[in-house]
Amino acid sequence: MGGCFPTEGDFAILELVEVKKRYPIVKINAVPYLVEAVHRYFKEAEGRGCVVDEGLKRYVAERIRSLLEKHGVDLRTMLTYDLHGVNKDVLDVLKMLGLEQAPPPRPTAAPHLPVPKKSRAAVSAPPPPPPSPQSAKPILPPPMPPRGYKPPQRRRNGVDISFALKFFAFVAAVIVAAVGLPMLYLIVFEHATITPTFANTLDDPAVRVAFETLNRYRVENGLPPLEFITLKTPLFRAEYIYNHSRMRHYDVEGRHPNYYYTLLDGGVYAVEENLAKTMCGPCIARDVVKQIYAMVYDDWLSLWGHRDSLLDPCNNKVSIAVARDFNTIYTVVYMVAVWANWIEPPRYYNGTFSFKGYVYLPPRGNFYEIFIYRDVPSPLKYDDVSYNIGEPYAAVLPPTVSIEYLNVTNIRADRYVLRREGDRWYVDVAFRFEPPDNALYTVVMFANSTGVKWEPKSPWGWDRLRRCEIFEYTIG
Repeated sequence: MGGCFPTEGDFAILELVEVKKRYPIVKINAVPYLVEAVHRYFKEAEGRGCVVDEGLKRYVAERIRSLLEKHGVDLRTMLTYDLHGVNKDVLDVLKMLGLEQAPPPRPTAAPHLPVPKKSRAAVSAPPPPPPSPQSAKPILPPPMPPRGYKPPQRRRNGVDISFALKFFAFVAAVIVAAVGLPMLYLIVFEHATITPTFANTLDDPAVRVAFETLNRYRVENGLPPLEFITLKTPLFRAEYIYNHSRMRHYDVEGRHPNYYYTLLDGGVYAVEENLAKTMCGPCIARDVVKQIYAMVYDDWLSLWGHRDSLLDPCNNKVSIAVARDFNTIYTVVYMVAVWANWIEPPRYYNGTFSFKGYVYLPPRGNFYEIFIYRDVPSPLKYDDVSYNIGEPYAAVLPPTVSIEYLNVTNIRADRYVLRREGDRWYVDVAFRFEPPDNALYTVVMFANSTGVKWEPKSPWGWDRLRRCEIFEYTIG
């Protein structure tokens, strides 16, 4: 195994342990958690240059078994079916854990009452001799029963039919009460859902919990709370991710999220996409608290990129969408920087990019920096765990300044008006731009920072202290 001992899948196993302890009388299907855990172990091992061989599979199986035993969880008390379509390597590990491919449980037929057996004496004894004609007595009809008489209830094998029915009804009621009442409680009071639910407003309990939790963490870190706004892009992205069953920033063609933000919401402000996934079973609205907590306080695997995005004071608004069912919750958090009041919002038309309005953050120097980033879509990006809008391609400068940027194309604006009016800056810009190919080109305008003191933790967090983005508009 080459010294590879992955631990990334522990999180999914501990999720299974927590759900089992929270709902001890509910049958939990352990397969989704185990499959997710094995995928994470393998991915971490492959990232270290290890090969998925029999040794690694045995290690993963033993680690899962030891974690479950450590927390007192027995796989035999759970549902372990629906292994169709599972990767062979993953299936090998599950078989090492004692799981085999089996169909979902089917309802059994009602039990049959046993056929009464004849006694041995009754079989071997000869039949009684027929009465002789001389001794035969006339056969009289039986007397009529008195009025109101009820014949005794028939019994079969010594079991009263009515008693048996009552007994089975009682057992069924106990089963329904043990399983159905907790499920009803989850649906009514904990906002669990059986069918897929997609929401992007505060009317949804999961969206509201995510928003309130994020603002609480912002205040804990000395940062101003966010205002909730409703964008179309987060809901579209939540549905897209749910339908593809994979939490990825890029779409299957390799286009970054800003492409959809411009398409659906106009690209009039700056946004940052943050994604979270939880396998619950059953999932309730409060499960999103763990997602927000992980992005703020336990984000070291992502080099604290989610944490800095959620706490950045440049981002003063947020739009949240949630896609969830009984087993999984996908949460899409769009951090939004709204620092402009547009008279004419950013727009690309007929080869000209233009915008006009008031900006409430000062420029960095004598003018607002405007850059164009180039990104080539590729299906190979679909599996990337992070995203960016590309590499610097061009810089847009006022026609009156003499400076130029190195290693990029310098574009002189046809119109660049900038003046201060009280606590805001009036800006009116127009320039010509013709994309040379079919890549995505994103126009970004930068302003000075907000002045709010905070401490980024990501390796690139220093750039957040210097400037804020005003808008991101993707052409493509």
